[in-house]
Amino acid sequence: MDQRLKTVSAQWLRSWTTEEKLRQHEDKVLLILTLIIGALVGLVVVAFILLTENLALRMYPAGGAAWRRLLFGRFRRARSSRGCAASGCS
Repeated sequence: MDQRLKTVSAQWLRSWTTEEKLRQHEDKVLLILTLIIGALVGLVVVAFILLTENLALRMYPAGGAAWRRLLFGRFRRARSSRGCAASGCS
């Protein structure tokens, strides 16, 4: 059964990859490819949001000390603006 399924799927793929078939159904192929790429990009965006949210919750827990947020916030601002004095950026 498994070999028969591989043979059928290989024949189906070969029938869709002929140049004439691709030209005939180019719009459908591009639509499917666009949907797949869009879904993958959406999943990457959601994963990034969840990852950064989880990281923020670990760095600054809800019951954590306020001095910690202030200290690290000032440290980040000072570190990011260190090169601005020489370059003249505002």
